[in-house]
Amino acid sequence: MIMLAACTKESAKLESLAIEPAETVVVTDETLPELKLVAKPDGILDGKVIEWTSDKPEIVSISEEGILFFNVTDLENEETVVITAAVDGKTASCSLTVKGLISRYGIIDMTSEFGFKILDRNVGAKTADEIGNFYQWGKNTPVASNNEADVNSSYDTDWGSTSEGFSDWSKPENTPCPKGWGLPTEEQMNVISEKTYLPWWGVTEEDQAAFDALIAKMSLVNTGSFDKRNTTGKTPDTYVNFWGSANGDNGNHWMFQYNSSSPRVYIVKTGTPDLAIPVRCVR
Repeated sequence: MIMLAACTKESAKLESLAIEPAETVVVTDETLPELKLVAKPDGILDGKVIEWTSDKPEIVSISEEGILFFNVTDLENEETVVITAAVDGKTASCSLTVKGLISRYGIIDMTSEFGFKILDRNVGAKTADEIGNFYQWGKNTPVASNNEADVNSSYDTDWGSTSEGFSDWSKPENTPCPKGWGLPTEEQMNVISEKTYLPWWGVTEEDQAAFDALIAKMSLVNTGSFDKRNTTGKTPDTYVNFWGSANGDNGNHWMFQYNSSSPRVYIVKTGTPDLAIPVRCVR
């Protein structure tokens, strides 16, 4: 008599597991990458439940489906977030280097001159030679950018502190600046005014050389401005302008102004709500 033995096919076992990309760098205002889980043998994960985790979910979290989400809008310091996938006793990880908006800027150390540091460009500028974005004080949405000739639909001729969406820029966290940075305060503006002062008469060569060196170190770019009388065509391009955080009288705000055609620095306390100029951040 011949006996037949029944054979059972062993289930395939998970041999390897990996996440693609294994590491990447992302800034907080960028789109997070789509993660791909790669396993061997092919198809081994069909029908399997993957356990996704983040070691810093307060910064980047991940859904049950493996989709990444930002839970911050900015970071003062760079952070590393590790994403892990686990299934059938095996794990794979992806390392995210998360950078804040400050990573797009250089920092000019003017501690010895002014007692604080400034960014090397205006908010929204990709290089130090660009103008960047134009803002009405308290409006975090740009109304123009770089060499655009006209303001966009976000410009509001009637803008003010009672307008919807108004943000109090006297508080650094309310400004378009990177986290940890803000607009120059009244005290800081007064320091700039003092250190860049040139008398109209009797300027020595040494005085002029020191002034020129200070202005050069600040990395200023001619900006011009927009207002309700000039929404088409900036005026004038020989001026460098940026906002301060201090409030002036009658709903106006402090601003820095430098006339490159007749080199003088002015701290203007009457920047009107309809005025649109760049933002330069300090700390």
